[in-house]
Order: sequence, then structure tokens, then C-alpha cells
Amino acid sequence: MNTRLKSLLPLFALAALAVGAFNLNATTAVSITVPQRQDNKSVYPVAASTKTLIGTFAALNSSGYLVNATDAANLRVVGLHALETDNSSGSAGDLSSRVMKGLFLVKNSASNALTTAHVGRVAFIEDNNTVSSTANSNGVVAGLVEEVTTAGVWLWVGLPYNNGAAPTAVSITSAQNSTVAATDLPTTEALANALKTQGNALQTDVAAIKAALVLHGLLK
Repeated sequence: MNTRLKSLLPLFALAALAVGAFNLNATTAVSITVPQRQDNKSVYPVAASTKTLIGTFAALNSSGYLVNATDAANLRVVGLHALETDNSSGSAGDLSSRVMKGLFLVKNSASNALTTAHVGRVAFIEDNNTVSSTANSNGVVAGLVEEVTTAGVWLWVGLPYNNGAAPTAVSITSAQNSTVAATDLPTTEALANALKTQGNALQTDVAAIKAALVLHGLLK
């Protein structure tokens, strides 16, 4: 192979990668190679006045900055901290840190312990390295329970199984087999009002169910 052709090989390789990337955005009738991360780690900007601790639960706050997971409102657990990054004196985003995702053995709560009955269900954050069977005050989901042992809880952490949201309680306001009092049957207005009431209740129920599905990433 001549020297000039060798020098063109990197360009051919880049062109092939570009074509492959283009094909990923279109329907394919052949097998394709999809890029993947090999080290199960992601990088996030660290929140202001925050120091991350290796092996503890990592979460994003409502602004998308990395913090130490606690039972606080609007936190989404994204994995465990892979680095000790000290942004204690910095502003949000001054430093970035890595988070690892996968199956980890974490501490079980002493007061609200998970059991084998919780396998396949979510566990909740109790503190930065402990999980609980109860939602506590804010229901921050730590991960999905794989196994519960005497050593702790094997937990899938950082996976998009439920969009990082706790199970949502939906109150149903419509009444099944709703009836109208016999004394109201002759009254067209009473029947219309009863139908209107149930119609409004059903609309409220559907809206609540839709909101829950959107929260968990099942609807847009």
C-alpha cells in the first residue's frame, strides 16, 4: 500500500463513521452497530457548595446539578458517586463529577427495612448510603430492589426504570355504578346534573392518571 493511500485511511474511517451515525437516524433493514458506554459512568455538573463522596447516592436537583442524595424535594437519584469532588467553595457547574450506574450492595434501613417482599419494587432514600422501604417525607426513589440479604440490599441504581420518580398515588373521584335517586328520575334537569357531575369527575381522573404516566416517562 502506497504512502498516499495510507494517509487517506483515517479520512475513509471518519466517513464510514459519519455514514453509520446517519443510518442510526433512519429505518434500517440490516444489523447495525450502536455506540455504547463501556464504563457505566456519566458526568454531571456539581451543585454549588457541594462535596461528593465516593460510593454514596448521587442525585440531580431541580436545576440539573449534582448533589448528595437525601430525602429532599425534587431530587432524582442518578447513581452512586464515582469520584470525591470538592466544590464546597464553588458555584454551580464550576466542577463536574462522575456517577456510576448499575447493581450495588447498599445499606438497609434499621427502622424501615426492606425484605424479600420488596424484590422488584423501588426502595427509597433514607440517607446518603441507606435505603428504606417507606417513602419518608419526599419519596425520593433510590433504585429498584434486586435482592435483600443479611449484608444489605442489592439495588439497581441510576437506571431509567421509572424516570426517577416515586410511585404516584392517584385519587379516583368518579363513582362506579353511580345512581340517581328515584325521586329525581322524572326530572330531566336532575339527570343532566348527575351526568355532568360524573363527567367532570371522569375528566379529573383521566387528567390525574395522565399526569402520573407523564411523570414516569410512559407518556409525553
